[in-house]
Amino acid sequence: MKLSQKAKIMGVKHSGATARLGSDGYTSRNAQEILEFNCRVFNHRFNDRLAFKKSQSFLHGSDLKTGKKTRHSLRRHWIYSSTPYKEWSKSEEEEMKLHWTEDKKSKMKWSDLAMPLGGFDCIDKKPQGDTDYVNNNPWTRGALSQVINYTKQIVDSTWSSALKRIKTTGEGSAPTFRNGRKSDKVFYSKVVGTDLHRSGKKTWTLSLKGGGANKKDKYRIKLRLRSSQPIREDYTSVQVNISTGWVTFRGSEVQEVVLPRTGKSVGIDRGVVKTAALSDGNVFNIPRASNVEEYRLRQLQREGSYLVKGSNNYQKNLVKQNIIKRKQANRRESFNHQLTKHLVLCYDKVVLEKLNISKMMKSAKGTAADPGTNVNAKRGLNRVIAGCNWGQFEQFLSYKSELYGRELGFVNPAYTSKECSECGYTDKKNRENQADFLCKQCGHTMNADLNAAINILGRF
Repeated sequence: MKLSQKAKIMGVKHSGATARLGSDGYTSRNAQEILEFNCRVFNHRFNDRLAFKKSQSFLHGSDLKTGKKTRHSLRRHWIYSSTPYKEWSKSEEEEMKLHWTEDKKSKMKWSDLAMPLGGFDCIDKKPQGDTDYVNNNPWTRGALSQVINYTKQIVDSTWSSALKRIKTTGEGSAPTFRNGRKSDKVFYSKVVGTDLHRSGKKTWTLSLKGGGANKKDKYRIKLRLRSSQPIREDYTSVQVNISTGWVTFRGSEVQEVVLPRTGKSVGIDRGVVKTAALSDGNVFNIPRASNVEEYRLRQLQREGSYLVKGSNNYQKNLVKQNIIKRKQANRRESFNHQLTKHLVLCYDKVVLEKLNISKMMKSAKGTAADPGTNVNAKRGLNRVIAGCNWGQFEQFLSYKSELYGRELGFVNPAYTSKECSECGYTDKKNRENQADFLCKQCGHTMNADLNAAINILGRF
């Protein structure tokens, strides 16, 4: 079983030659600045490879969303315009009409169509290699070579995962282009060119080699890491996320851990008031944002609404908001890790409801012809559901159950909160309110979430 392992970035340091960042002669020895530059190069190379894959898949394949043979779906989510229509030459316009036909159903106009990223040269040709890419984009010469090389594996894996997800579940869409402002500042690196060694009881040092072809341009970035567990050295790639401050070692092979049998089984009811109610009576609640954090976040959002979008002050405001949101997300992730570890250590069998979270969070806005009702209330409920991290909890519990040899089951969630766990009588009147359950047939009364958890366990 292959698992990833995370380590916290405690500091960064630069050594060696001065890094050349860009083609305008700008150089720097600031380690943080060099890491951010490598993130920009990774995004650019990722988009370059993804654009070619999307254009080839469009011309020779089918629509990922519908599975039908088509030549007009690129406008939605596969290609974006790099040149306005008015600046097209006659040859480009003729080539556009040759490759793409007008969509009569949606009445698409030629002015609405878009050119492939990279121009028409990417059509029916092989993608440019890493050497050609660097030659065509000389501003990337100072980046880590392994960052540029590893984008092919990342694009191929995300593309194949999207295809598999759409074919199996019917949900999702093609991978999207990485945005330097909206996406996390992250890049991937091969094992080649990295050096990991232990520097203390819980500290490690990761070295990344970069620079140009000449030895005098070589430099090294050293990241000081902290991990409570020993880092496995059989990893296949490294992910450096500057936005979150974590380094992820990916692809390590882990043997299954055999735990002693406990003979216990548990059903779990997930909710918004009580995050996880167990059938044995235990209740766990995910940490919520404090009043101070909520007030500060609302204050920043209010200030950001008056700023010019895209300005420096607007970006600074977003950074401050993201710091607060990241702290909240880290607390929720830590809670899910601790809770799932507790469950696999204490129970042989864990049963959950098979929830369709995306449909549960669907907006109630409706359409202009058929507007929805209670839109604001549903928006607030969706925000609370998102803050419970049910999907993350299910993901963590799934891989930990496989790792520790535990059984994880799913049942139909229909009427689990309205069915009596004693006599099996089902009626919506049994649920008097959010917290209390009173069976109208046998008179059995107990906490509603505990009753639902017992029903979940009994259905498996």
